[in-house]
Formats: sequence, C-alpha cells, structure tokens
Amino acid sequence: KTLDLESAYKLLKELKEAYSGDALQKMLVTLMTKSGRDKFRFLAHCQRLSMEVQKSILRKWGFKQTSKGVIEMNAALSDHLSSSSSTRSQFQGEWDDVRRTLYGNMYHDCWLPSYERGDEQVGNLPEDAVRKARGLGEQLDWEQTGKMLEEWRSKAQ
Repeated sequence: KTLDLESAYKLLKELKEAYSGDALQKMLVTLMTKSGRDKFRFLAHCQRLSMEVQKSILRKWGFKQTSKGVIEMNAALSDHLSSSSSTRSQFQGEWDDVRRTLYGNMYHDCWLPSYERGDEQVGNLPEDAVRKARGLGEQLDWEQTGKMLEEWRSKAQ
C-alpha cells in the first residue's frame, strides 16, 4: 500500500491525536514507572498498548489491524523519507513529533530526533545492563500490560 504525501500527513495527524488521548497517556506513564525507564521493556509493552488506539486508524486507512498492519503503515509512511531534501526533512520532523507524543518523557530514551541523530547509528544495550546501570525497574510482564488494557477497555465501555 502506498500513500501520497498529503495522505501521509493526514495519517500522521490522526496518529498524533490518538496518541494524545488521556487514557493511553496515563497507561504510558504507568508503564514508564513500572519499566523503570528501561527503553527496551518500555517499547515492547508500549507497542501492545498503542495498538489499541491504532486499530481504528489502521482499518480506516486500509491496513490490517495487526502488528503486520503497523509495519505496512510505517513502510507506506517511510516512502516519503526518500523524497526531496526539504520534503524529507519536514516529513521526518512531523513523524518525530508523532513519536514524541506517543513516547512522552521516554522519547529521548527511545528515539533521538532525526536532526540530533544525523547519520549516527542508534546503539542498543542489553536490557539487563540498562536496568542495572539505572538501578531502577521492577519486573514487568505481559500479564501486567494485559491487565492495564482490560482496565482501559472496561472504563471505555
């Protein structure tokens, strides 16, 4: 699936609005605390939580409501990163802003803005090394994330 530039900007706007929702933001703050600001643990569980708000957007834009649909959506958006330099820079800035909305206070831990990152590769550290170095974080498992989702769904009804 491909998106023209105007549609890609509209999709980014819808994602940003969805990620701004109070319920998701509260869950992400809880997740940040429970993960001890460990970016690996945070990102793994954040994907599961954010999928809830992405589903209706994925459906609307013709993508599957699955993790594969998210990958396809990101691929369609990524097409515009190979545009002319000014278009690419502006589009990347908008996409970074969407990520900033989703990740909140974890944004700089998880994703350096493209203008700060430049061509530098983002390095990864083993999850346990990060936890030990920060002296933070409790064990966080999929069951806890599932409980947050159930609580959110029950409040939404």
